[in-house]
Amino acid sequence: MMEFVEGKKGLIDEALLKAYGAIEIYSKKDTYLFRQAAVVKYYFQLVEGEVNIHTISESGDVFTHSRILHTDNKIFGCAAIFYAQVYPASAILSKNSKVLKISVENFEKLIAENNQVAKLIIEKLSERLLFKAKRLESIAMQEPAQRILALLRQITKGSKESKKINLTRQEIANLTALRVETVIRTIKKLEKEKKLEIKNRKVYFPFAQN
Repeated sequence: MMEFVEGKKGLIDEALLKAYGAIEIYSKKDTYLFRQAAVVKYYFQLVEGEVNIHTISESGDVFTHSRILHTDNKIFGCAAIFYAQVYPASAILSKNSKVLKISVENFEKLIAENNQVAKLIIEKLSERLLFKAKRLESIAMQEPAQRILALLRQITKGSKESKKINLTRQEIANLTALRVETVIRTIKKLEKEKKLEIKNRKVYFPFAQN
């Protein structure tokens, strides 16, 4: 059994994954790592690049759950391994990326033989559950401004330092269950109220007090 070493800010160590049979793959933008309702066969970990997690309704509407950059150091898609057995959402690369891929059988063996990995996954899944609970609460709010501000606070984790929000207006709309036109109009309103800033069409939050 290889000794557990925590990877980059909470990810599973790449060397440990490879010791249990993970392979490194290079995939192009718009490649699906997995699709909604597909049988779970692998655990994926982003090394470089970016992935979007979304679901598509029967009517064809897309709901974005999250956009993950490799610098976010987030685990994704592993909840289905332990319970659902099929993926509840799709994961598509939004830029050329490098990904580690390990079979479910080898991943389960890794967890069984490394208690610290199991603890790490529980922590990450709990973090995601809390994030989703807060998002559902914000979506239940009637005012678009409240929904958008709640999302921005979650993304910036309550930071008082102004941060660039790496989301398009459409992605903000998907994450808040609003129409993109409403998002555009509301963001302009929030800018006038000095709740956020817009620089080169990008949103910065919170508003920087000079």
